[in-house]
Amino acid sequence: MSYAFKNGAVSAMFEVQLYDATKTATNGGLTGLTNASAGLIIGTRCDVESAVTAYTQAGGTIQTIATIGTYVAPSAGNIRFAQVDATNAPGLYQVQILNARLAVAGAKYITITIPAVAGLNLLQMAPLVIPLTAIDPYNAASALQAQSSENYTTAGSQGTYEGILNDIHQFLLQSTITGTAWQVYKQNGSTAAIGLTINNAATPTSIARTS
Repeated sequence: MSYAFKNGAVSAMFEVQLYDATKTATNGGLTGLTNASAGLIIGTRCDVESAVTAYTQAGGTIQTIATIGTYVAPSAGNIRFAQVDATNAPGLYQVQILNARLAVAGAKYITITIPAVAGLNLLQMAPLVIPLTAIDPYNAASALQAQSSENYTTAGSQGTYEGILNDIHQFLLQSTITGTAWQVYKQNGSTAAIGLTINNAATPTSIARTS
């Protein structure tokens, strides 16, 4: 399984594939698990956290999912878990997680583990690692709509893409020419951002950056 969510994403659902310890030759899925299956544990830990947040059948913190594919927020301190389709997708289970677990400050990923339950083939159970990104990967417009910081390049430096875009933006929208001096301003219209010089005030043929 492969997923990525924006840090701070809400209503997150994802699936995990569990394998039957008695069917290693065929890689058969482990079917029949519920939130009440004895020994079921679902662990979650973000990279910046020192401890695992565990949800357990024994502790009553794993709730069922009434309708697969429909997110219903778990109760505080809980997680949701249910089988997807024992016949057509044996071993596939959906997990629905609290919004707060995907909004841990500074976290770059969250790891999901299911360490023990009767019949589970642990040799085939790899942790599910879900990246937590700065931009929503499911919203193509979000990257274009994100507000950039007002940074600019400096003379003699390549600069960042953000700085280059700000240079171009302000060059086109806010600048003044006095003699051979061409001054580009920041978005407030008064603070100098880029200093340029043209070679001739009347008939310029070249331009050079001076600051």
